[in-house]
Amino acid sequence: SYTNSILGEGENFFLMQMQTKKGEFLIKATEDGDISGFRGQKGHLGGGRWIVMQESGGLVCFESSHGRFLCAEPDGKVVANRRWDDSWERFWVELCADQSTNSEMNELFTLKTHHGQYLFLDEEKLTISCTNQKAPWKTFGESGICQCEGIIEERPSLESGKQDNLQNHLARMRKINSFNYVALKVGEMGHSSGKPLLRMSVSNAMKALVHYRCPLMLNLACTHIELLVLTALDLKQKGEPDWVVAVGLLHGLGRLLCLPYFQERKCASIEEREEMENIGLSEYSWVVGAPFPDCICCAKYNEMNPDHADQRYTKKFGCYGENVGLDACLLAWTGPEYVYQVLKRGNCSIPKEGLAMLRYYPLEPWHSGKAYRDLCSDEDRERLSGVQRFDSSRRKTLRSVTNKKRSLDLDHELKGLLEIVGKYVGPDLEW
Repeated sequence: SYTNSILGEGENFFLMQMQTKKGEFLIKATEDGDISGFRGQKGHLGGGRWIVMQESGGLVCFESSHGRFLCAEPDGKVVANRRWDDSWERFWVELCADQSTNSEMNELFTLKTHHGQYLFLDEEKLTISCTNQKAPWKTFGESGICQCEGIIEERPSLESGKQDNLQNHLARMRKINSFNYVALKVGEMGHSSGKPLLRMSVSNAMKALVHYRCPLMLNLACTHIELLVLTALDLKQKGEPDWVVAVGLLHGLGRLLCLPYFQERKCASIEEREEMENIGLSEYSWVVGAPFPDCICCAKYNEMNPDHADQRYTKKFGCYGENVGLDACLLAWTGPEYVYQVLKRGNCSIPKEGLAMLRYYPLEPWHSGKAYRDLCSDEDRERLSGVQRFDSSRRKTLRSVTNKKRSLDLDHELKGLLEIVGKYVGPDLEW
């Protein structure tokens, strides 16, 4: 069972410190989002202050003194550089014992991550990481102290399989997305490549995905198409222009690459089908042909990429020029990048600002981590806020259907949204 055992009854947030079991060291976040241990005075909230905020469903999030959220990444790394409190930035407060028993364990709780691991304060390394073993914490009344008690359960989490699947996916994407690979994939989108292109309307693409559910987000209480429709409706309700609403509906159509129908017509081997599915699932991007930024998710996978040790791509600007503009750069081959290329070659009339929202919302190192500033043009800097606004709205919709259902007349709402898309996109696209 889950409970908000960190917070007192009626509280929505409070200030706290995280400390090791011996109480000698506190944990703080730097302005860059790194986390470190330091010797501090108990009860003095200075650099080690965290704001704990209670959310619905027994979830809490932690905000640093620099206004960034604690985030548990799939590889077990913990950072504090996120602008938002999304699924990776939320933790379930799980009791360590049945509250009907009279046990000291009743004072303990674990902080369970989205990936099924547990937040753990390592007393030796003086930092926070994630572990598959349960790591209990306890609080000390009104002192504002939250103390990690170590590890008490020497067995893997029951949800470790889910976490392994996500790590395998992220590792595979980091490995295959070299500069040459992406250049080849972009080239295959043209008629001269000889690769088969499937003609399909947006309406039929939606129908093809009507029963699809993402295997990496099993806690969503809706299908993928319902999520896209709700994303577009939420943007419309906020008063965004129709072309932004259209992008809200279109941005997730890269999941077509996960369907057997597509794979059978485009892939010659099982390995190619698996690769295509990983591409369709991916919504995390970076610039290929340039150095990996320090803020990239799961940096331990960087060395798997062929470009990691290639001097052409490891110098300051990689193979690009200073301030060349992100439009001139190749990005990792993901589902959104695939949809962007389809629309770009389909002569759609969505404004450049809208296509930027589609292409760059997965580019988190740029719009959240402040990476690639030396590659950006003035145009990139002007549209940054629009990309951030779109990504923030998209994430808010995603949170609204995590473990809870939203009412939706799918057929009615989809019909109206397709009419909006029809203003900017022709009757058929080549996928």
